[in-house]
This record gives sequence, structure tokens and C-alpha cells, in this order.
Amino acid sequence: MICLDRLVHGIFESELDGWQVSGAVTTLLARPIGPGQHVRQ
Repeated sequence: MICLDRLVHGIFESELDGWQVSGAVTTLLARPIGPGQHVRQ
């Protein structure tokens, strides 16, 4: 059970890291397109 628990936690942690990375990339890509142009205009 301990090994299985560690395996499951490892999978969830890697998925969360992936979501955080994709979220950060999306935020960086969205910034110049959205708020940046509104501020400049």
C-alpha cells in the first residue's frame, strides 16, 4: 500500500507540475495580447 500510495502521489504531483507550467506559459502568452494592449491604447 505504501508503494502504491507513493506511485499515485508521484503521478498527481507530475500532473500538477504540468498544469502549473502550462498555466504559467498561458499567462505569459496572454499578457502582451490582453492587458498590455489595453494599457498602451
